[in-house]
Amino acid sequence: MRQITIEEAESVAGKRLDRRRKYATTDDGKPDDCTGHLLFSLGSWTETCTGCFESEDGYPIGAYAHDPKHGCYVGDGCPECGYTGKRRMVMWLPHIEPVEG
Repeated sequence: MRQITIEEAESVAGKRLDRRRKYATTDDGKPDDCTGHLLFSLGSWTETCTGCFESEDGYPIGAYAHDPKHGCYVGDGCPECGYTGKRRMVMWLPHIEPVEG
């Protein structure tokens, strides 16, 4: 993956894109082997820290606070998450335009 400019991303997409986002494409310029996509946008979300949150089958063991804004539980805090109980995840995701209608 390599990050590209908005002009390059619009050229790949063939239309105007959201300029607030970051875009990337494959290194070789061919569609990705796994997804078949050529254009990717940067996605980010917050999730519960796996280092300080104990669960069984996805359900918390003990009394953990729930963060309604991010929709996740807040762990007890550890060095892995900087003692916040949550982690910010960032990943290049296949760019899919929303359906209008």
